[in-house]
Amino acid sequence: MSNYILKKLVFPQAELYNQQQNPSNPEIGVDAVERRQNNQNQNRGSEGKMSTSVYGRLMEGEPYKILHNQIIGTGAFGVVSKGRTKSGALIAVKSCSKRNEIAAAQLEVEILKKCKGALNIVQYIGNCIHPAYNDHPEMYSFAMELAICSLEDFLRKPENRKGLPYNIIIDLVADCSSAMQTLQEKNIAHRDIKQLNILVFSGPAKNRRSKFLFKFCDFGGAKEAQGNMKTLVGSPGYLHPHLAVNLRMGPPKNWTIKNGYTGMDVDLWSLGCTLFYTACGEPPFPNTDGEVYYQAVVKLQQYPEAICCRFKGTQPNRTTFQYDYVYEYNNEVLNKRYPRWFVYAFSCLLRSLFHAPSIEALAKYAQILQKAKVHQFISVKDFEIFEYADLKMEPIFGNRYPTLKECLGMKPTEECQLISESEILPISSADFSRLRSEPYLIHPLTQTVDIPQLSWKTAASVKADAQIVQERQVRVRRNLISEGFGALDDGDKLTQIIEHTSKILQRQLEKARSDLLVCTSVIAVPDRFANYAESLSVAIYFATEQERQIVEECRQKAKQSHEELTRHAEMLNTLLEKVDELLRAVRLIQLEDVDIPGIRELLADYSTTSVKTEQELLEMLPETHAYTVSLVDLCIDRRMNLAQQIRQPQNGAQVSMLLNIYAIMSNLHCIVFQFEQCQKHVNDCAVILERPFQEMKNIVGKFAATNGLDTNKISKSVKIIANYEGVVEDTRKNYELAMDLARRIESMKMKRKDSMTSSRSVRSTSSVNTITSQSTLTNELETLNKSQNQL
Repeated sequence: MSNYILKKLVFPQAELYNQQQNPSNPEIGVDAVERRQNNQNQNRGSEGKMSTSVYGRLMEGEPYKILHNQIIGTGAFGVVSKGRTKSGALIAVKSCSKRNEIAAAQLEVEILKKCKGALNIVQYIGNCIHPAYNDHPEMYSFAMELAICSLEDFLRKPENRKGLPYNIIIDLVADCSSAMQTLQEKNIAHRDIKQLNILVFSGPAKNRRSKFLFKFCDFGGAKEAQGNMKTLVGSPGYLHPHLAVNLRMGPPKNWTIKNGYTGMDVDLWSLGCTLFYTACGEPPFPNTDGEVYYQAVVKLQQYPEAICCRFKGTQPNRTTFQYDYVYEYNNEVLNKRYPRWFVYAFSCLLRSLFHAPSIEALAKYAQILQKAKVHQFISVKDFEIFEYADLKMEPIFGNRYPTLKECLGMKPTEECQLISESEILPISSADFSRLRSEPYLIHPLTQTVDIPQLSWKTAASVKADAQIVQERQVRVRRNLISEGFGALDDGDKLTQIIEHTSKILQRQLEKARSDLLVCTSVIAVPDRFANYAESLSVAIYFATEQERQIVEECRQKAKQSHEELTRHAEMLNTLLEKVDELLRAVRLIQLEDVDIPGIRELLADYSTTSVKTEQELLEMLPETHAYTVSLVDLCIDRRMNLAQQIRQPQNGAQVSMLLNIYAIMSNLHCIVFQFEQCQKHVNDCAVILERPFQEMKNIVGKFAATNGLDTNKISKSVKIIANYEGVVEDTRKNYELAMDLARRIESMKMKRKDSMTSSRSVRSTSSVNTITSQSTLTNELETLNKSQNQL
């Protein structure tokens, strides 16, 4: 089958061919267009009549003119140029002159009118018939809203050649799902969905992951889906297997196939091929010719988990081909720019489109992906910012959804901490529904840090790969530019990693310092509590034995707590000094970046997409090769310089910035652990004192009430007494001495009373003993008085 036929497989010509063979359908050509518009005018009255613009062309809708010198693109059905409405808005105008092209354009306008107001279908503005004059044939045109570019051109940008960023893909999936729902509601089959027929617009900021909006366009091959259709319509590499089987030996007669198909099946299949292309920059199935493509997509049905295949070669019989079928869209096979969770989710979406197509399933995937809460995890040693969305609870993804550790490349038994500006938590207890929307630093809890080798290309290797070979000049230039953009992205990522790391560590150390200061002040409270409990026991010496035991218990616990709190206060001061030292080290964690102004714009200017014609491209490549290589060298040198600042000691330092960062994280881990233990002990001291102290206060209150004393005065006296060392013990000794004297005096009184009834001789002897005892007691009382005076 010729390349010409392959290129023409965008063909609604097939539909038009069938209509032209049916004379019972007169609604074809310019005459039919004019008749239809005149009928519409008669039905609508004067308000809906077509107006003649200042350019003398018959218009429907808002008047516009075509800017013929600003061509956007050309296709099988005419030319698309820029235009301008009478109100001044820029638009896109599709114009054609051949009879079948005009009929196709007319059908496209009717479909666009049905989709008026749909967010993800390009909006129709008006149409115009240009009568023939002089040597110019009659021409028909219609106007649409003007896009930034097509998805095809968007993918040709150097930074998008290996696939769009996943946030843009998520918006693309959501917009395609919305467009497909609109087509289903309007009962329309597009039949030629591909990146060339999806337009890129500036999108709304609300509820979007990117700044772009995507819309379906080019409905030249579309048709109202009334049951099964039998016309072969589509593009090579995007055809549903049911259509591919009819293309393998060349197009069928009248472009009509025997068995019919539904519009949703072919549209969802081609949408799957398009989404795959946008993610990796290549089609999912080989399409060098119809037979290779047919065998690839038919055999895919034998592998219900497969989402794409790679051509291996021809078998000995030369009639069948060998393929490698890929069961998951994975980094090793296709691309390295996407997070592991997205790779899995996107694979599930593609599997659904190829094996179990459904508008409802597509909408479900789009909704989940758009609402997914993505968290960032920074690995300094890997020079990577990992992203993860926890969607394992979604039934649509099955039970093989990757865990965070799998996405980070960690072993299941490996432990690490997650450190953000506001919290530190072990990875095993991370609740993703409660994680904050801020980057988390990964801190492996290991003794040693394994630093992987860099896999980046050096400037020398890039120069070696960039040697000009005539037959691959374009490929060499594309690879060069891609390497330059990749180096720029890597350099930007390194600066972002170090900025986030420094900010997180500094914030956590400042928080630790604040907590330590608060804890130091908190220690003083139970410490004063202990001192007060010790001194308050002075006022309880005349209480009962049970009450004295309570007071003694409180006094002992107060003494024990005071000693322990003193020890914790010393430890906190040591931790504060360590934190201040770490803060000084963190402030030194910064990169000296080399700014290359306008480098991205320069690389884009020297890419192959900046040249319009093939001749200009062939002339431009050799002339600009040396300068392009020098630009890429700047990007690579910047990336390597930043990496060396992180991996190697700088300015006479003993260790590298990377090892210094891990040392700070380890020290922070130890400080936080010791602080938490200290805080727990301080709280325990307060708990130990609380109950006995309260009982002692009750005893003091009871004692004061019984003896008519003022508790405030007691407390005030106790505070004064507490300032003297040994006062408690001295008071206790004096109390014991006084009690002993009181007992002895009481004993003497009893003896004296008994002696009054005894004989005179005995009385005389007792009197002498009593006088001696009284003399002794008088001396002891004087000693007690002296002790009281000292007190």
